[in-house]
Amino acid sequence: MDAYDFGKFVYECRKEQGLSQTELGEKVSVTGKAVSRWERGVGYPDITLLEPLSVALGVTIMELMKSSKGDNSMTSEEEINMLNETIAYLKRQKKIAKLKCILLCVLVLLTMAMGDFLACRYVDNMWLRGGFVFLLTWTAWASGFLMRSYLFF
Repeated sequence: MDAYDFGKFVYECRKEQGLSQTELGEKVSVTGKAVSRWERGVGYPDITLLEPLSVALGVTIMELMKSSKGDNSMTSEEEINMLNETIAYLKRQKKIAKLKCILLCVLVLLTMAMGDFLACRYVDNMWLRGGFVFLLTWTAWASGFLMRSYLFF
């Protein structure tokens, strides 16, 4: 599935339906800018949007994925290639999400280390120091909880 061909197909189907990018975006629950990115071949819609997009454009999901109208039959080799491309795309997206979460954790740990250093060095009051460390610990726990829910659910 080539991004340029996919975008061209979405553009042609949208024009046949007489829809603007904003109207198509509203039907699919995305912005007009997202539709513009698809049509320019910059990216693909999320896999969960394929069904509503195909309904809005008046084509089948298979036609949408093949970027052409007409014969909907696929050979088993084409089906395997299509599934492999989809799986590879989803793996890339998950890898990117994991890298973002790791970066977030590193930033939180650096912030905690610097905060602990500053709290111990410049704050003489033990109550303030304890509250500051508690706040940093809670922030680390919350970011870890968010990362776990983002990656695994």
